[in-house]
Amino acid sequence: MTQTEITEHLLRDNGIRCFVPPCFSWDVIDPRSMTTIAVASEVDYQQLKLSEQDLADTLAALARGELILRGYLSYLPSTEPTGERGIRFTIIQIVRSIK
Repeated sequence: MTQTEITEHLLRDNGIRCFVPPCFSWDVIDPRSMTTIAVASEVDYQQLKLSEQDLADTLAALARGELILRGYLSYLPSTEPTGERGIRFTIIQIVRSIK
């Protein structure tokens, strides 16, 4: 998978925890149908350029599935020892809160 198109999604922590990466713990949800379209192992929020407090608040809201985001999915390189490729969701913009 190369970068997918930038669209709106809802991210939600699915509770999965792992000892060996990649750990697919972020459900990527289509907010119109509320169906899971992918499960990401990593979230990149660097483009948001948030303060420490705003980042903490944003990560908490993400874990609860309260934010509609614009972003895209991309594959990560395979990791040892599993050889699996992770999937990164890169956040471009926070669109709105749904809480």
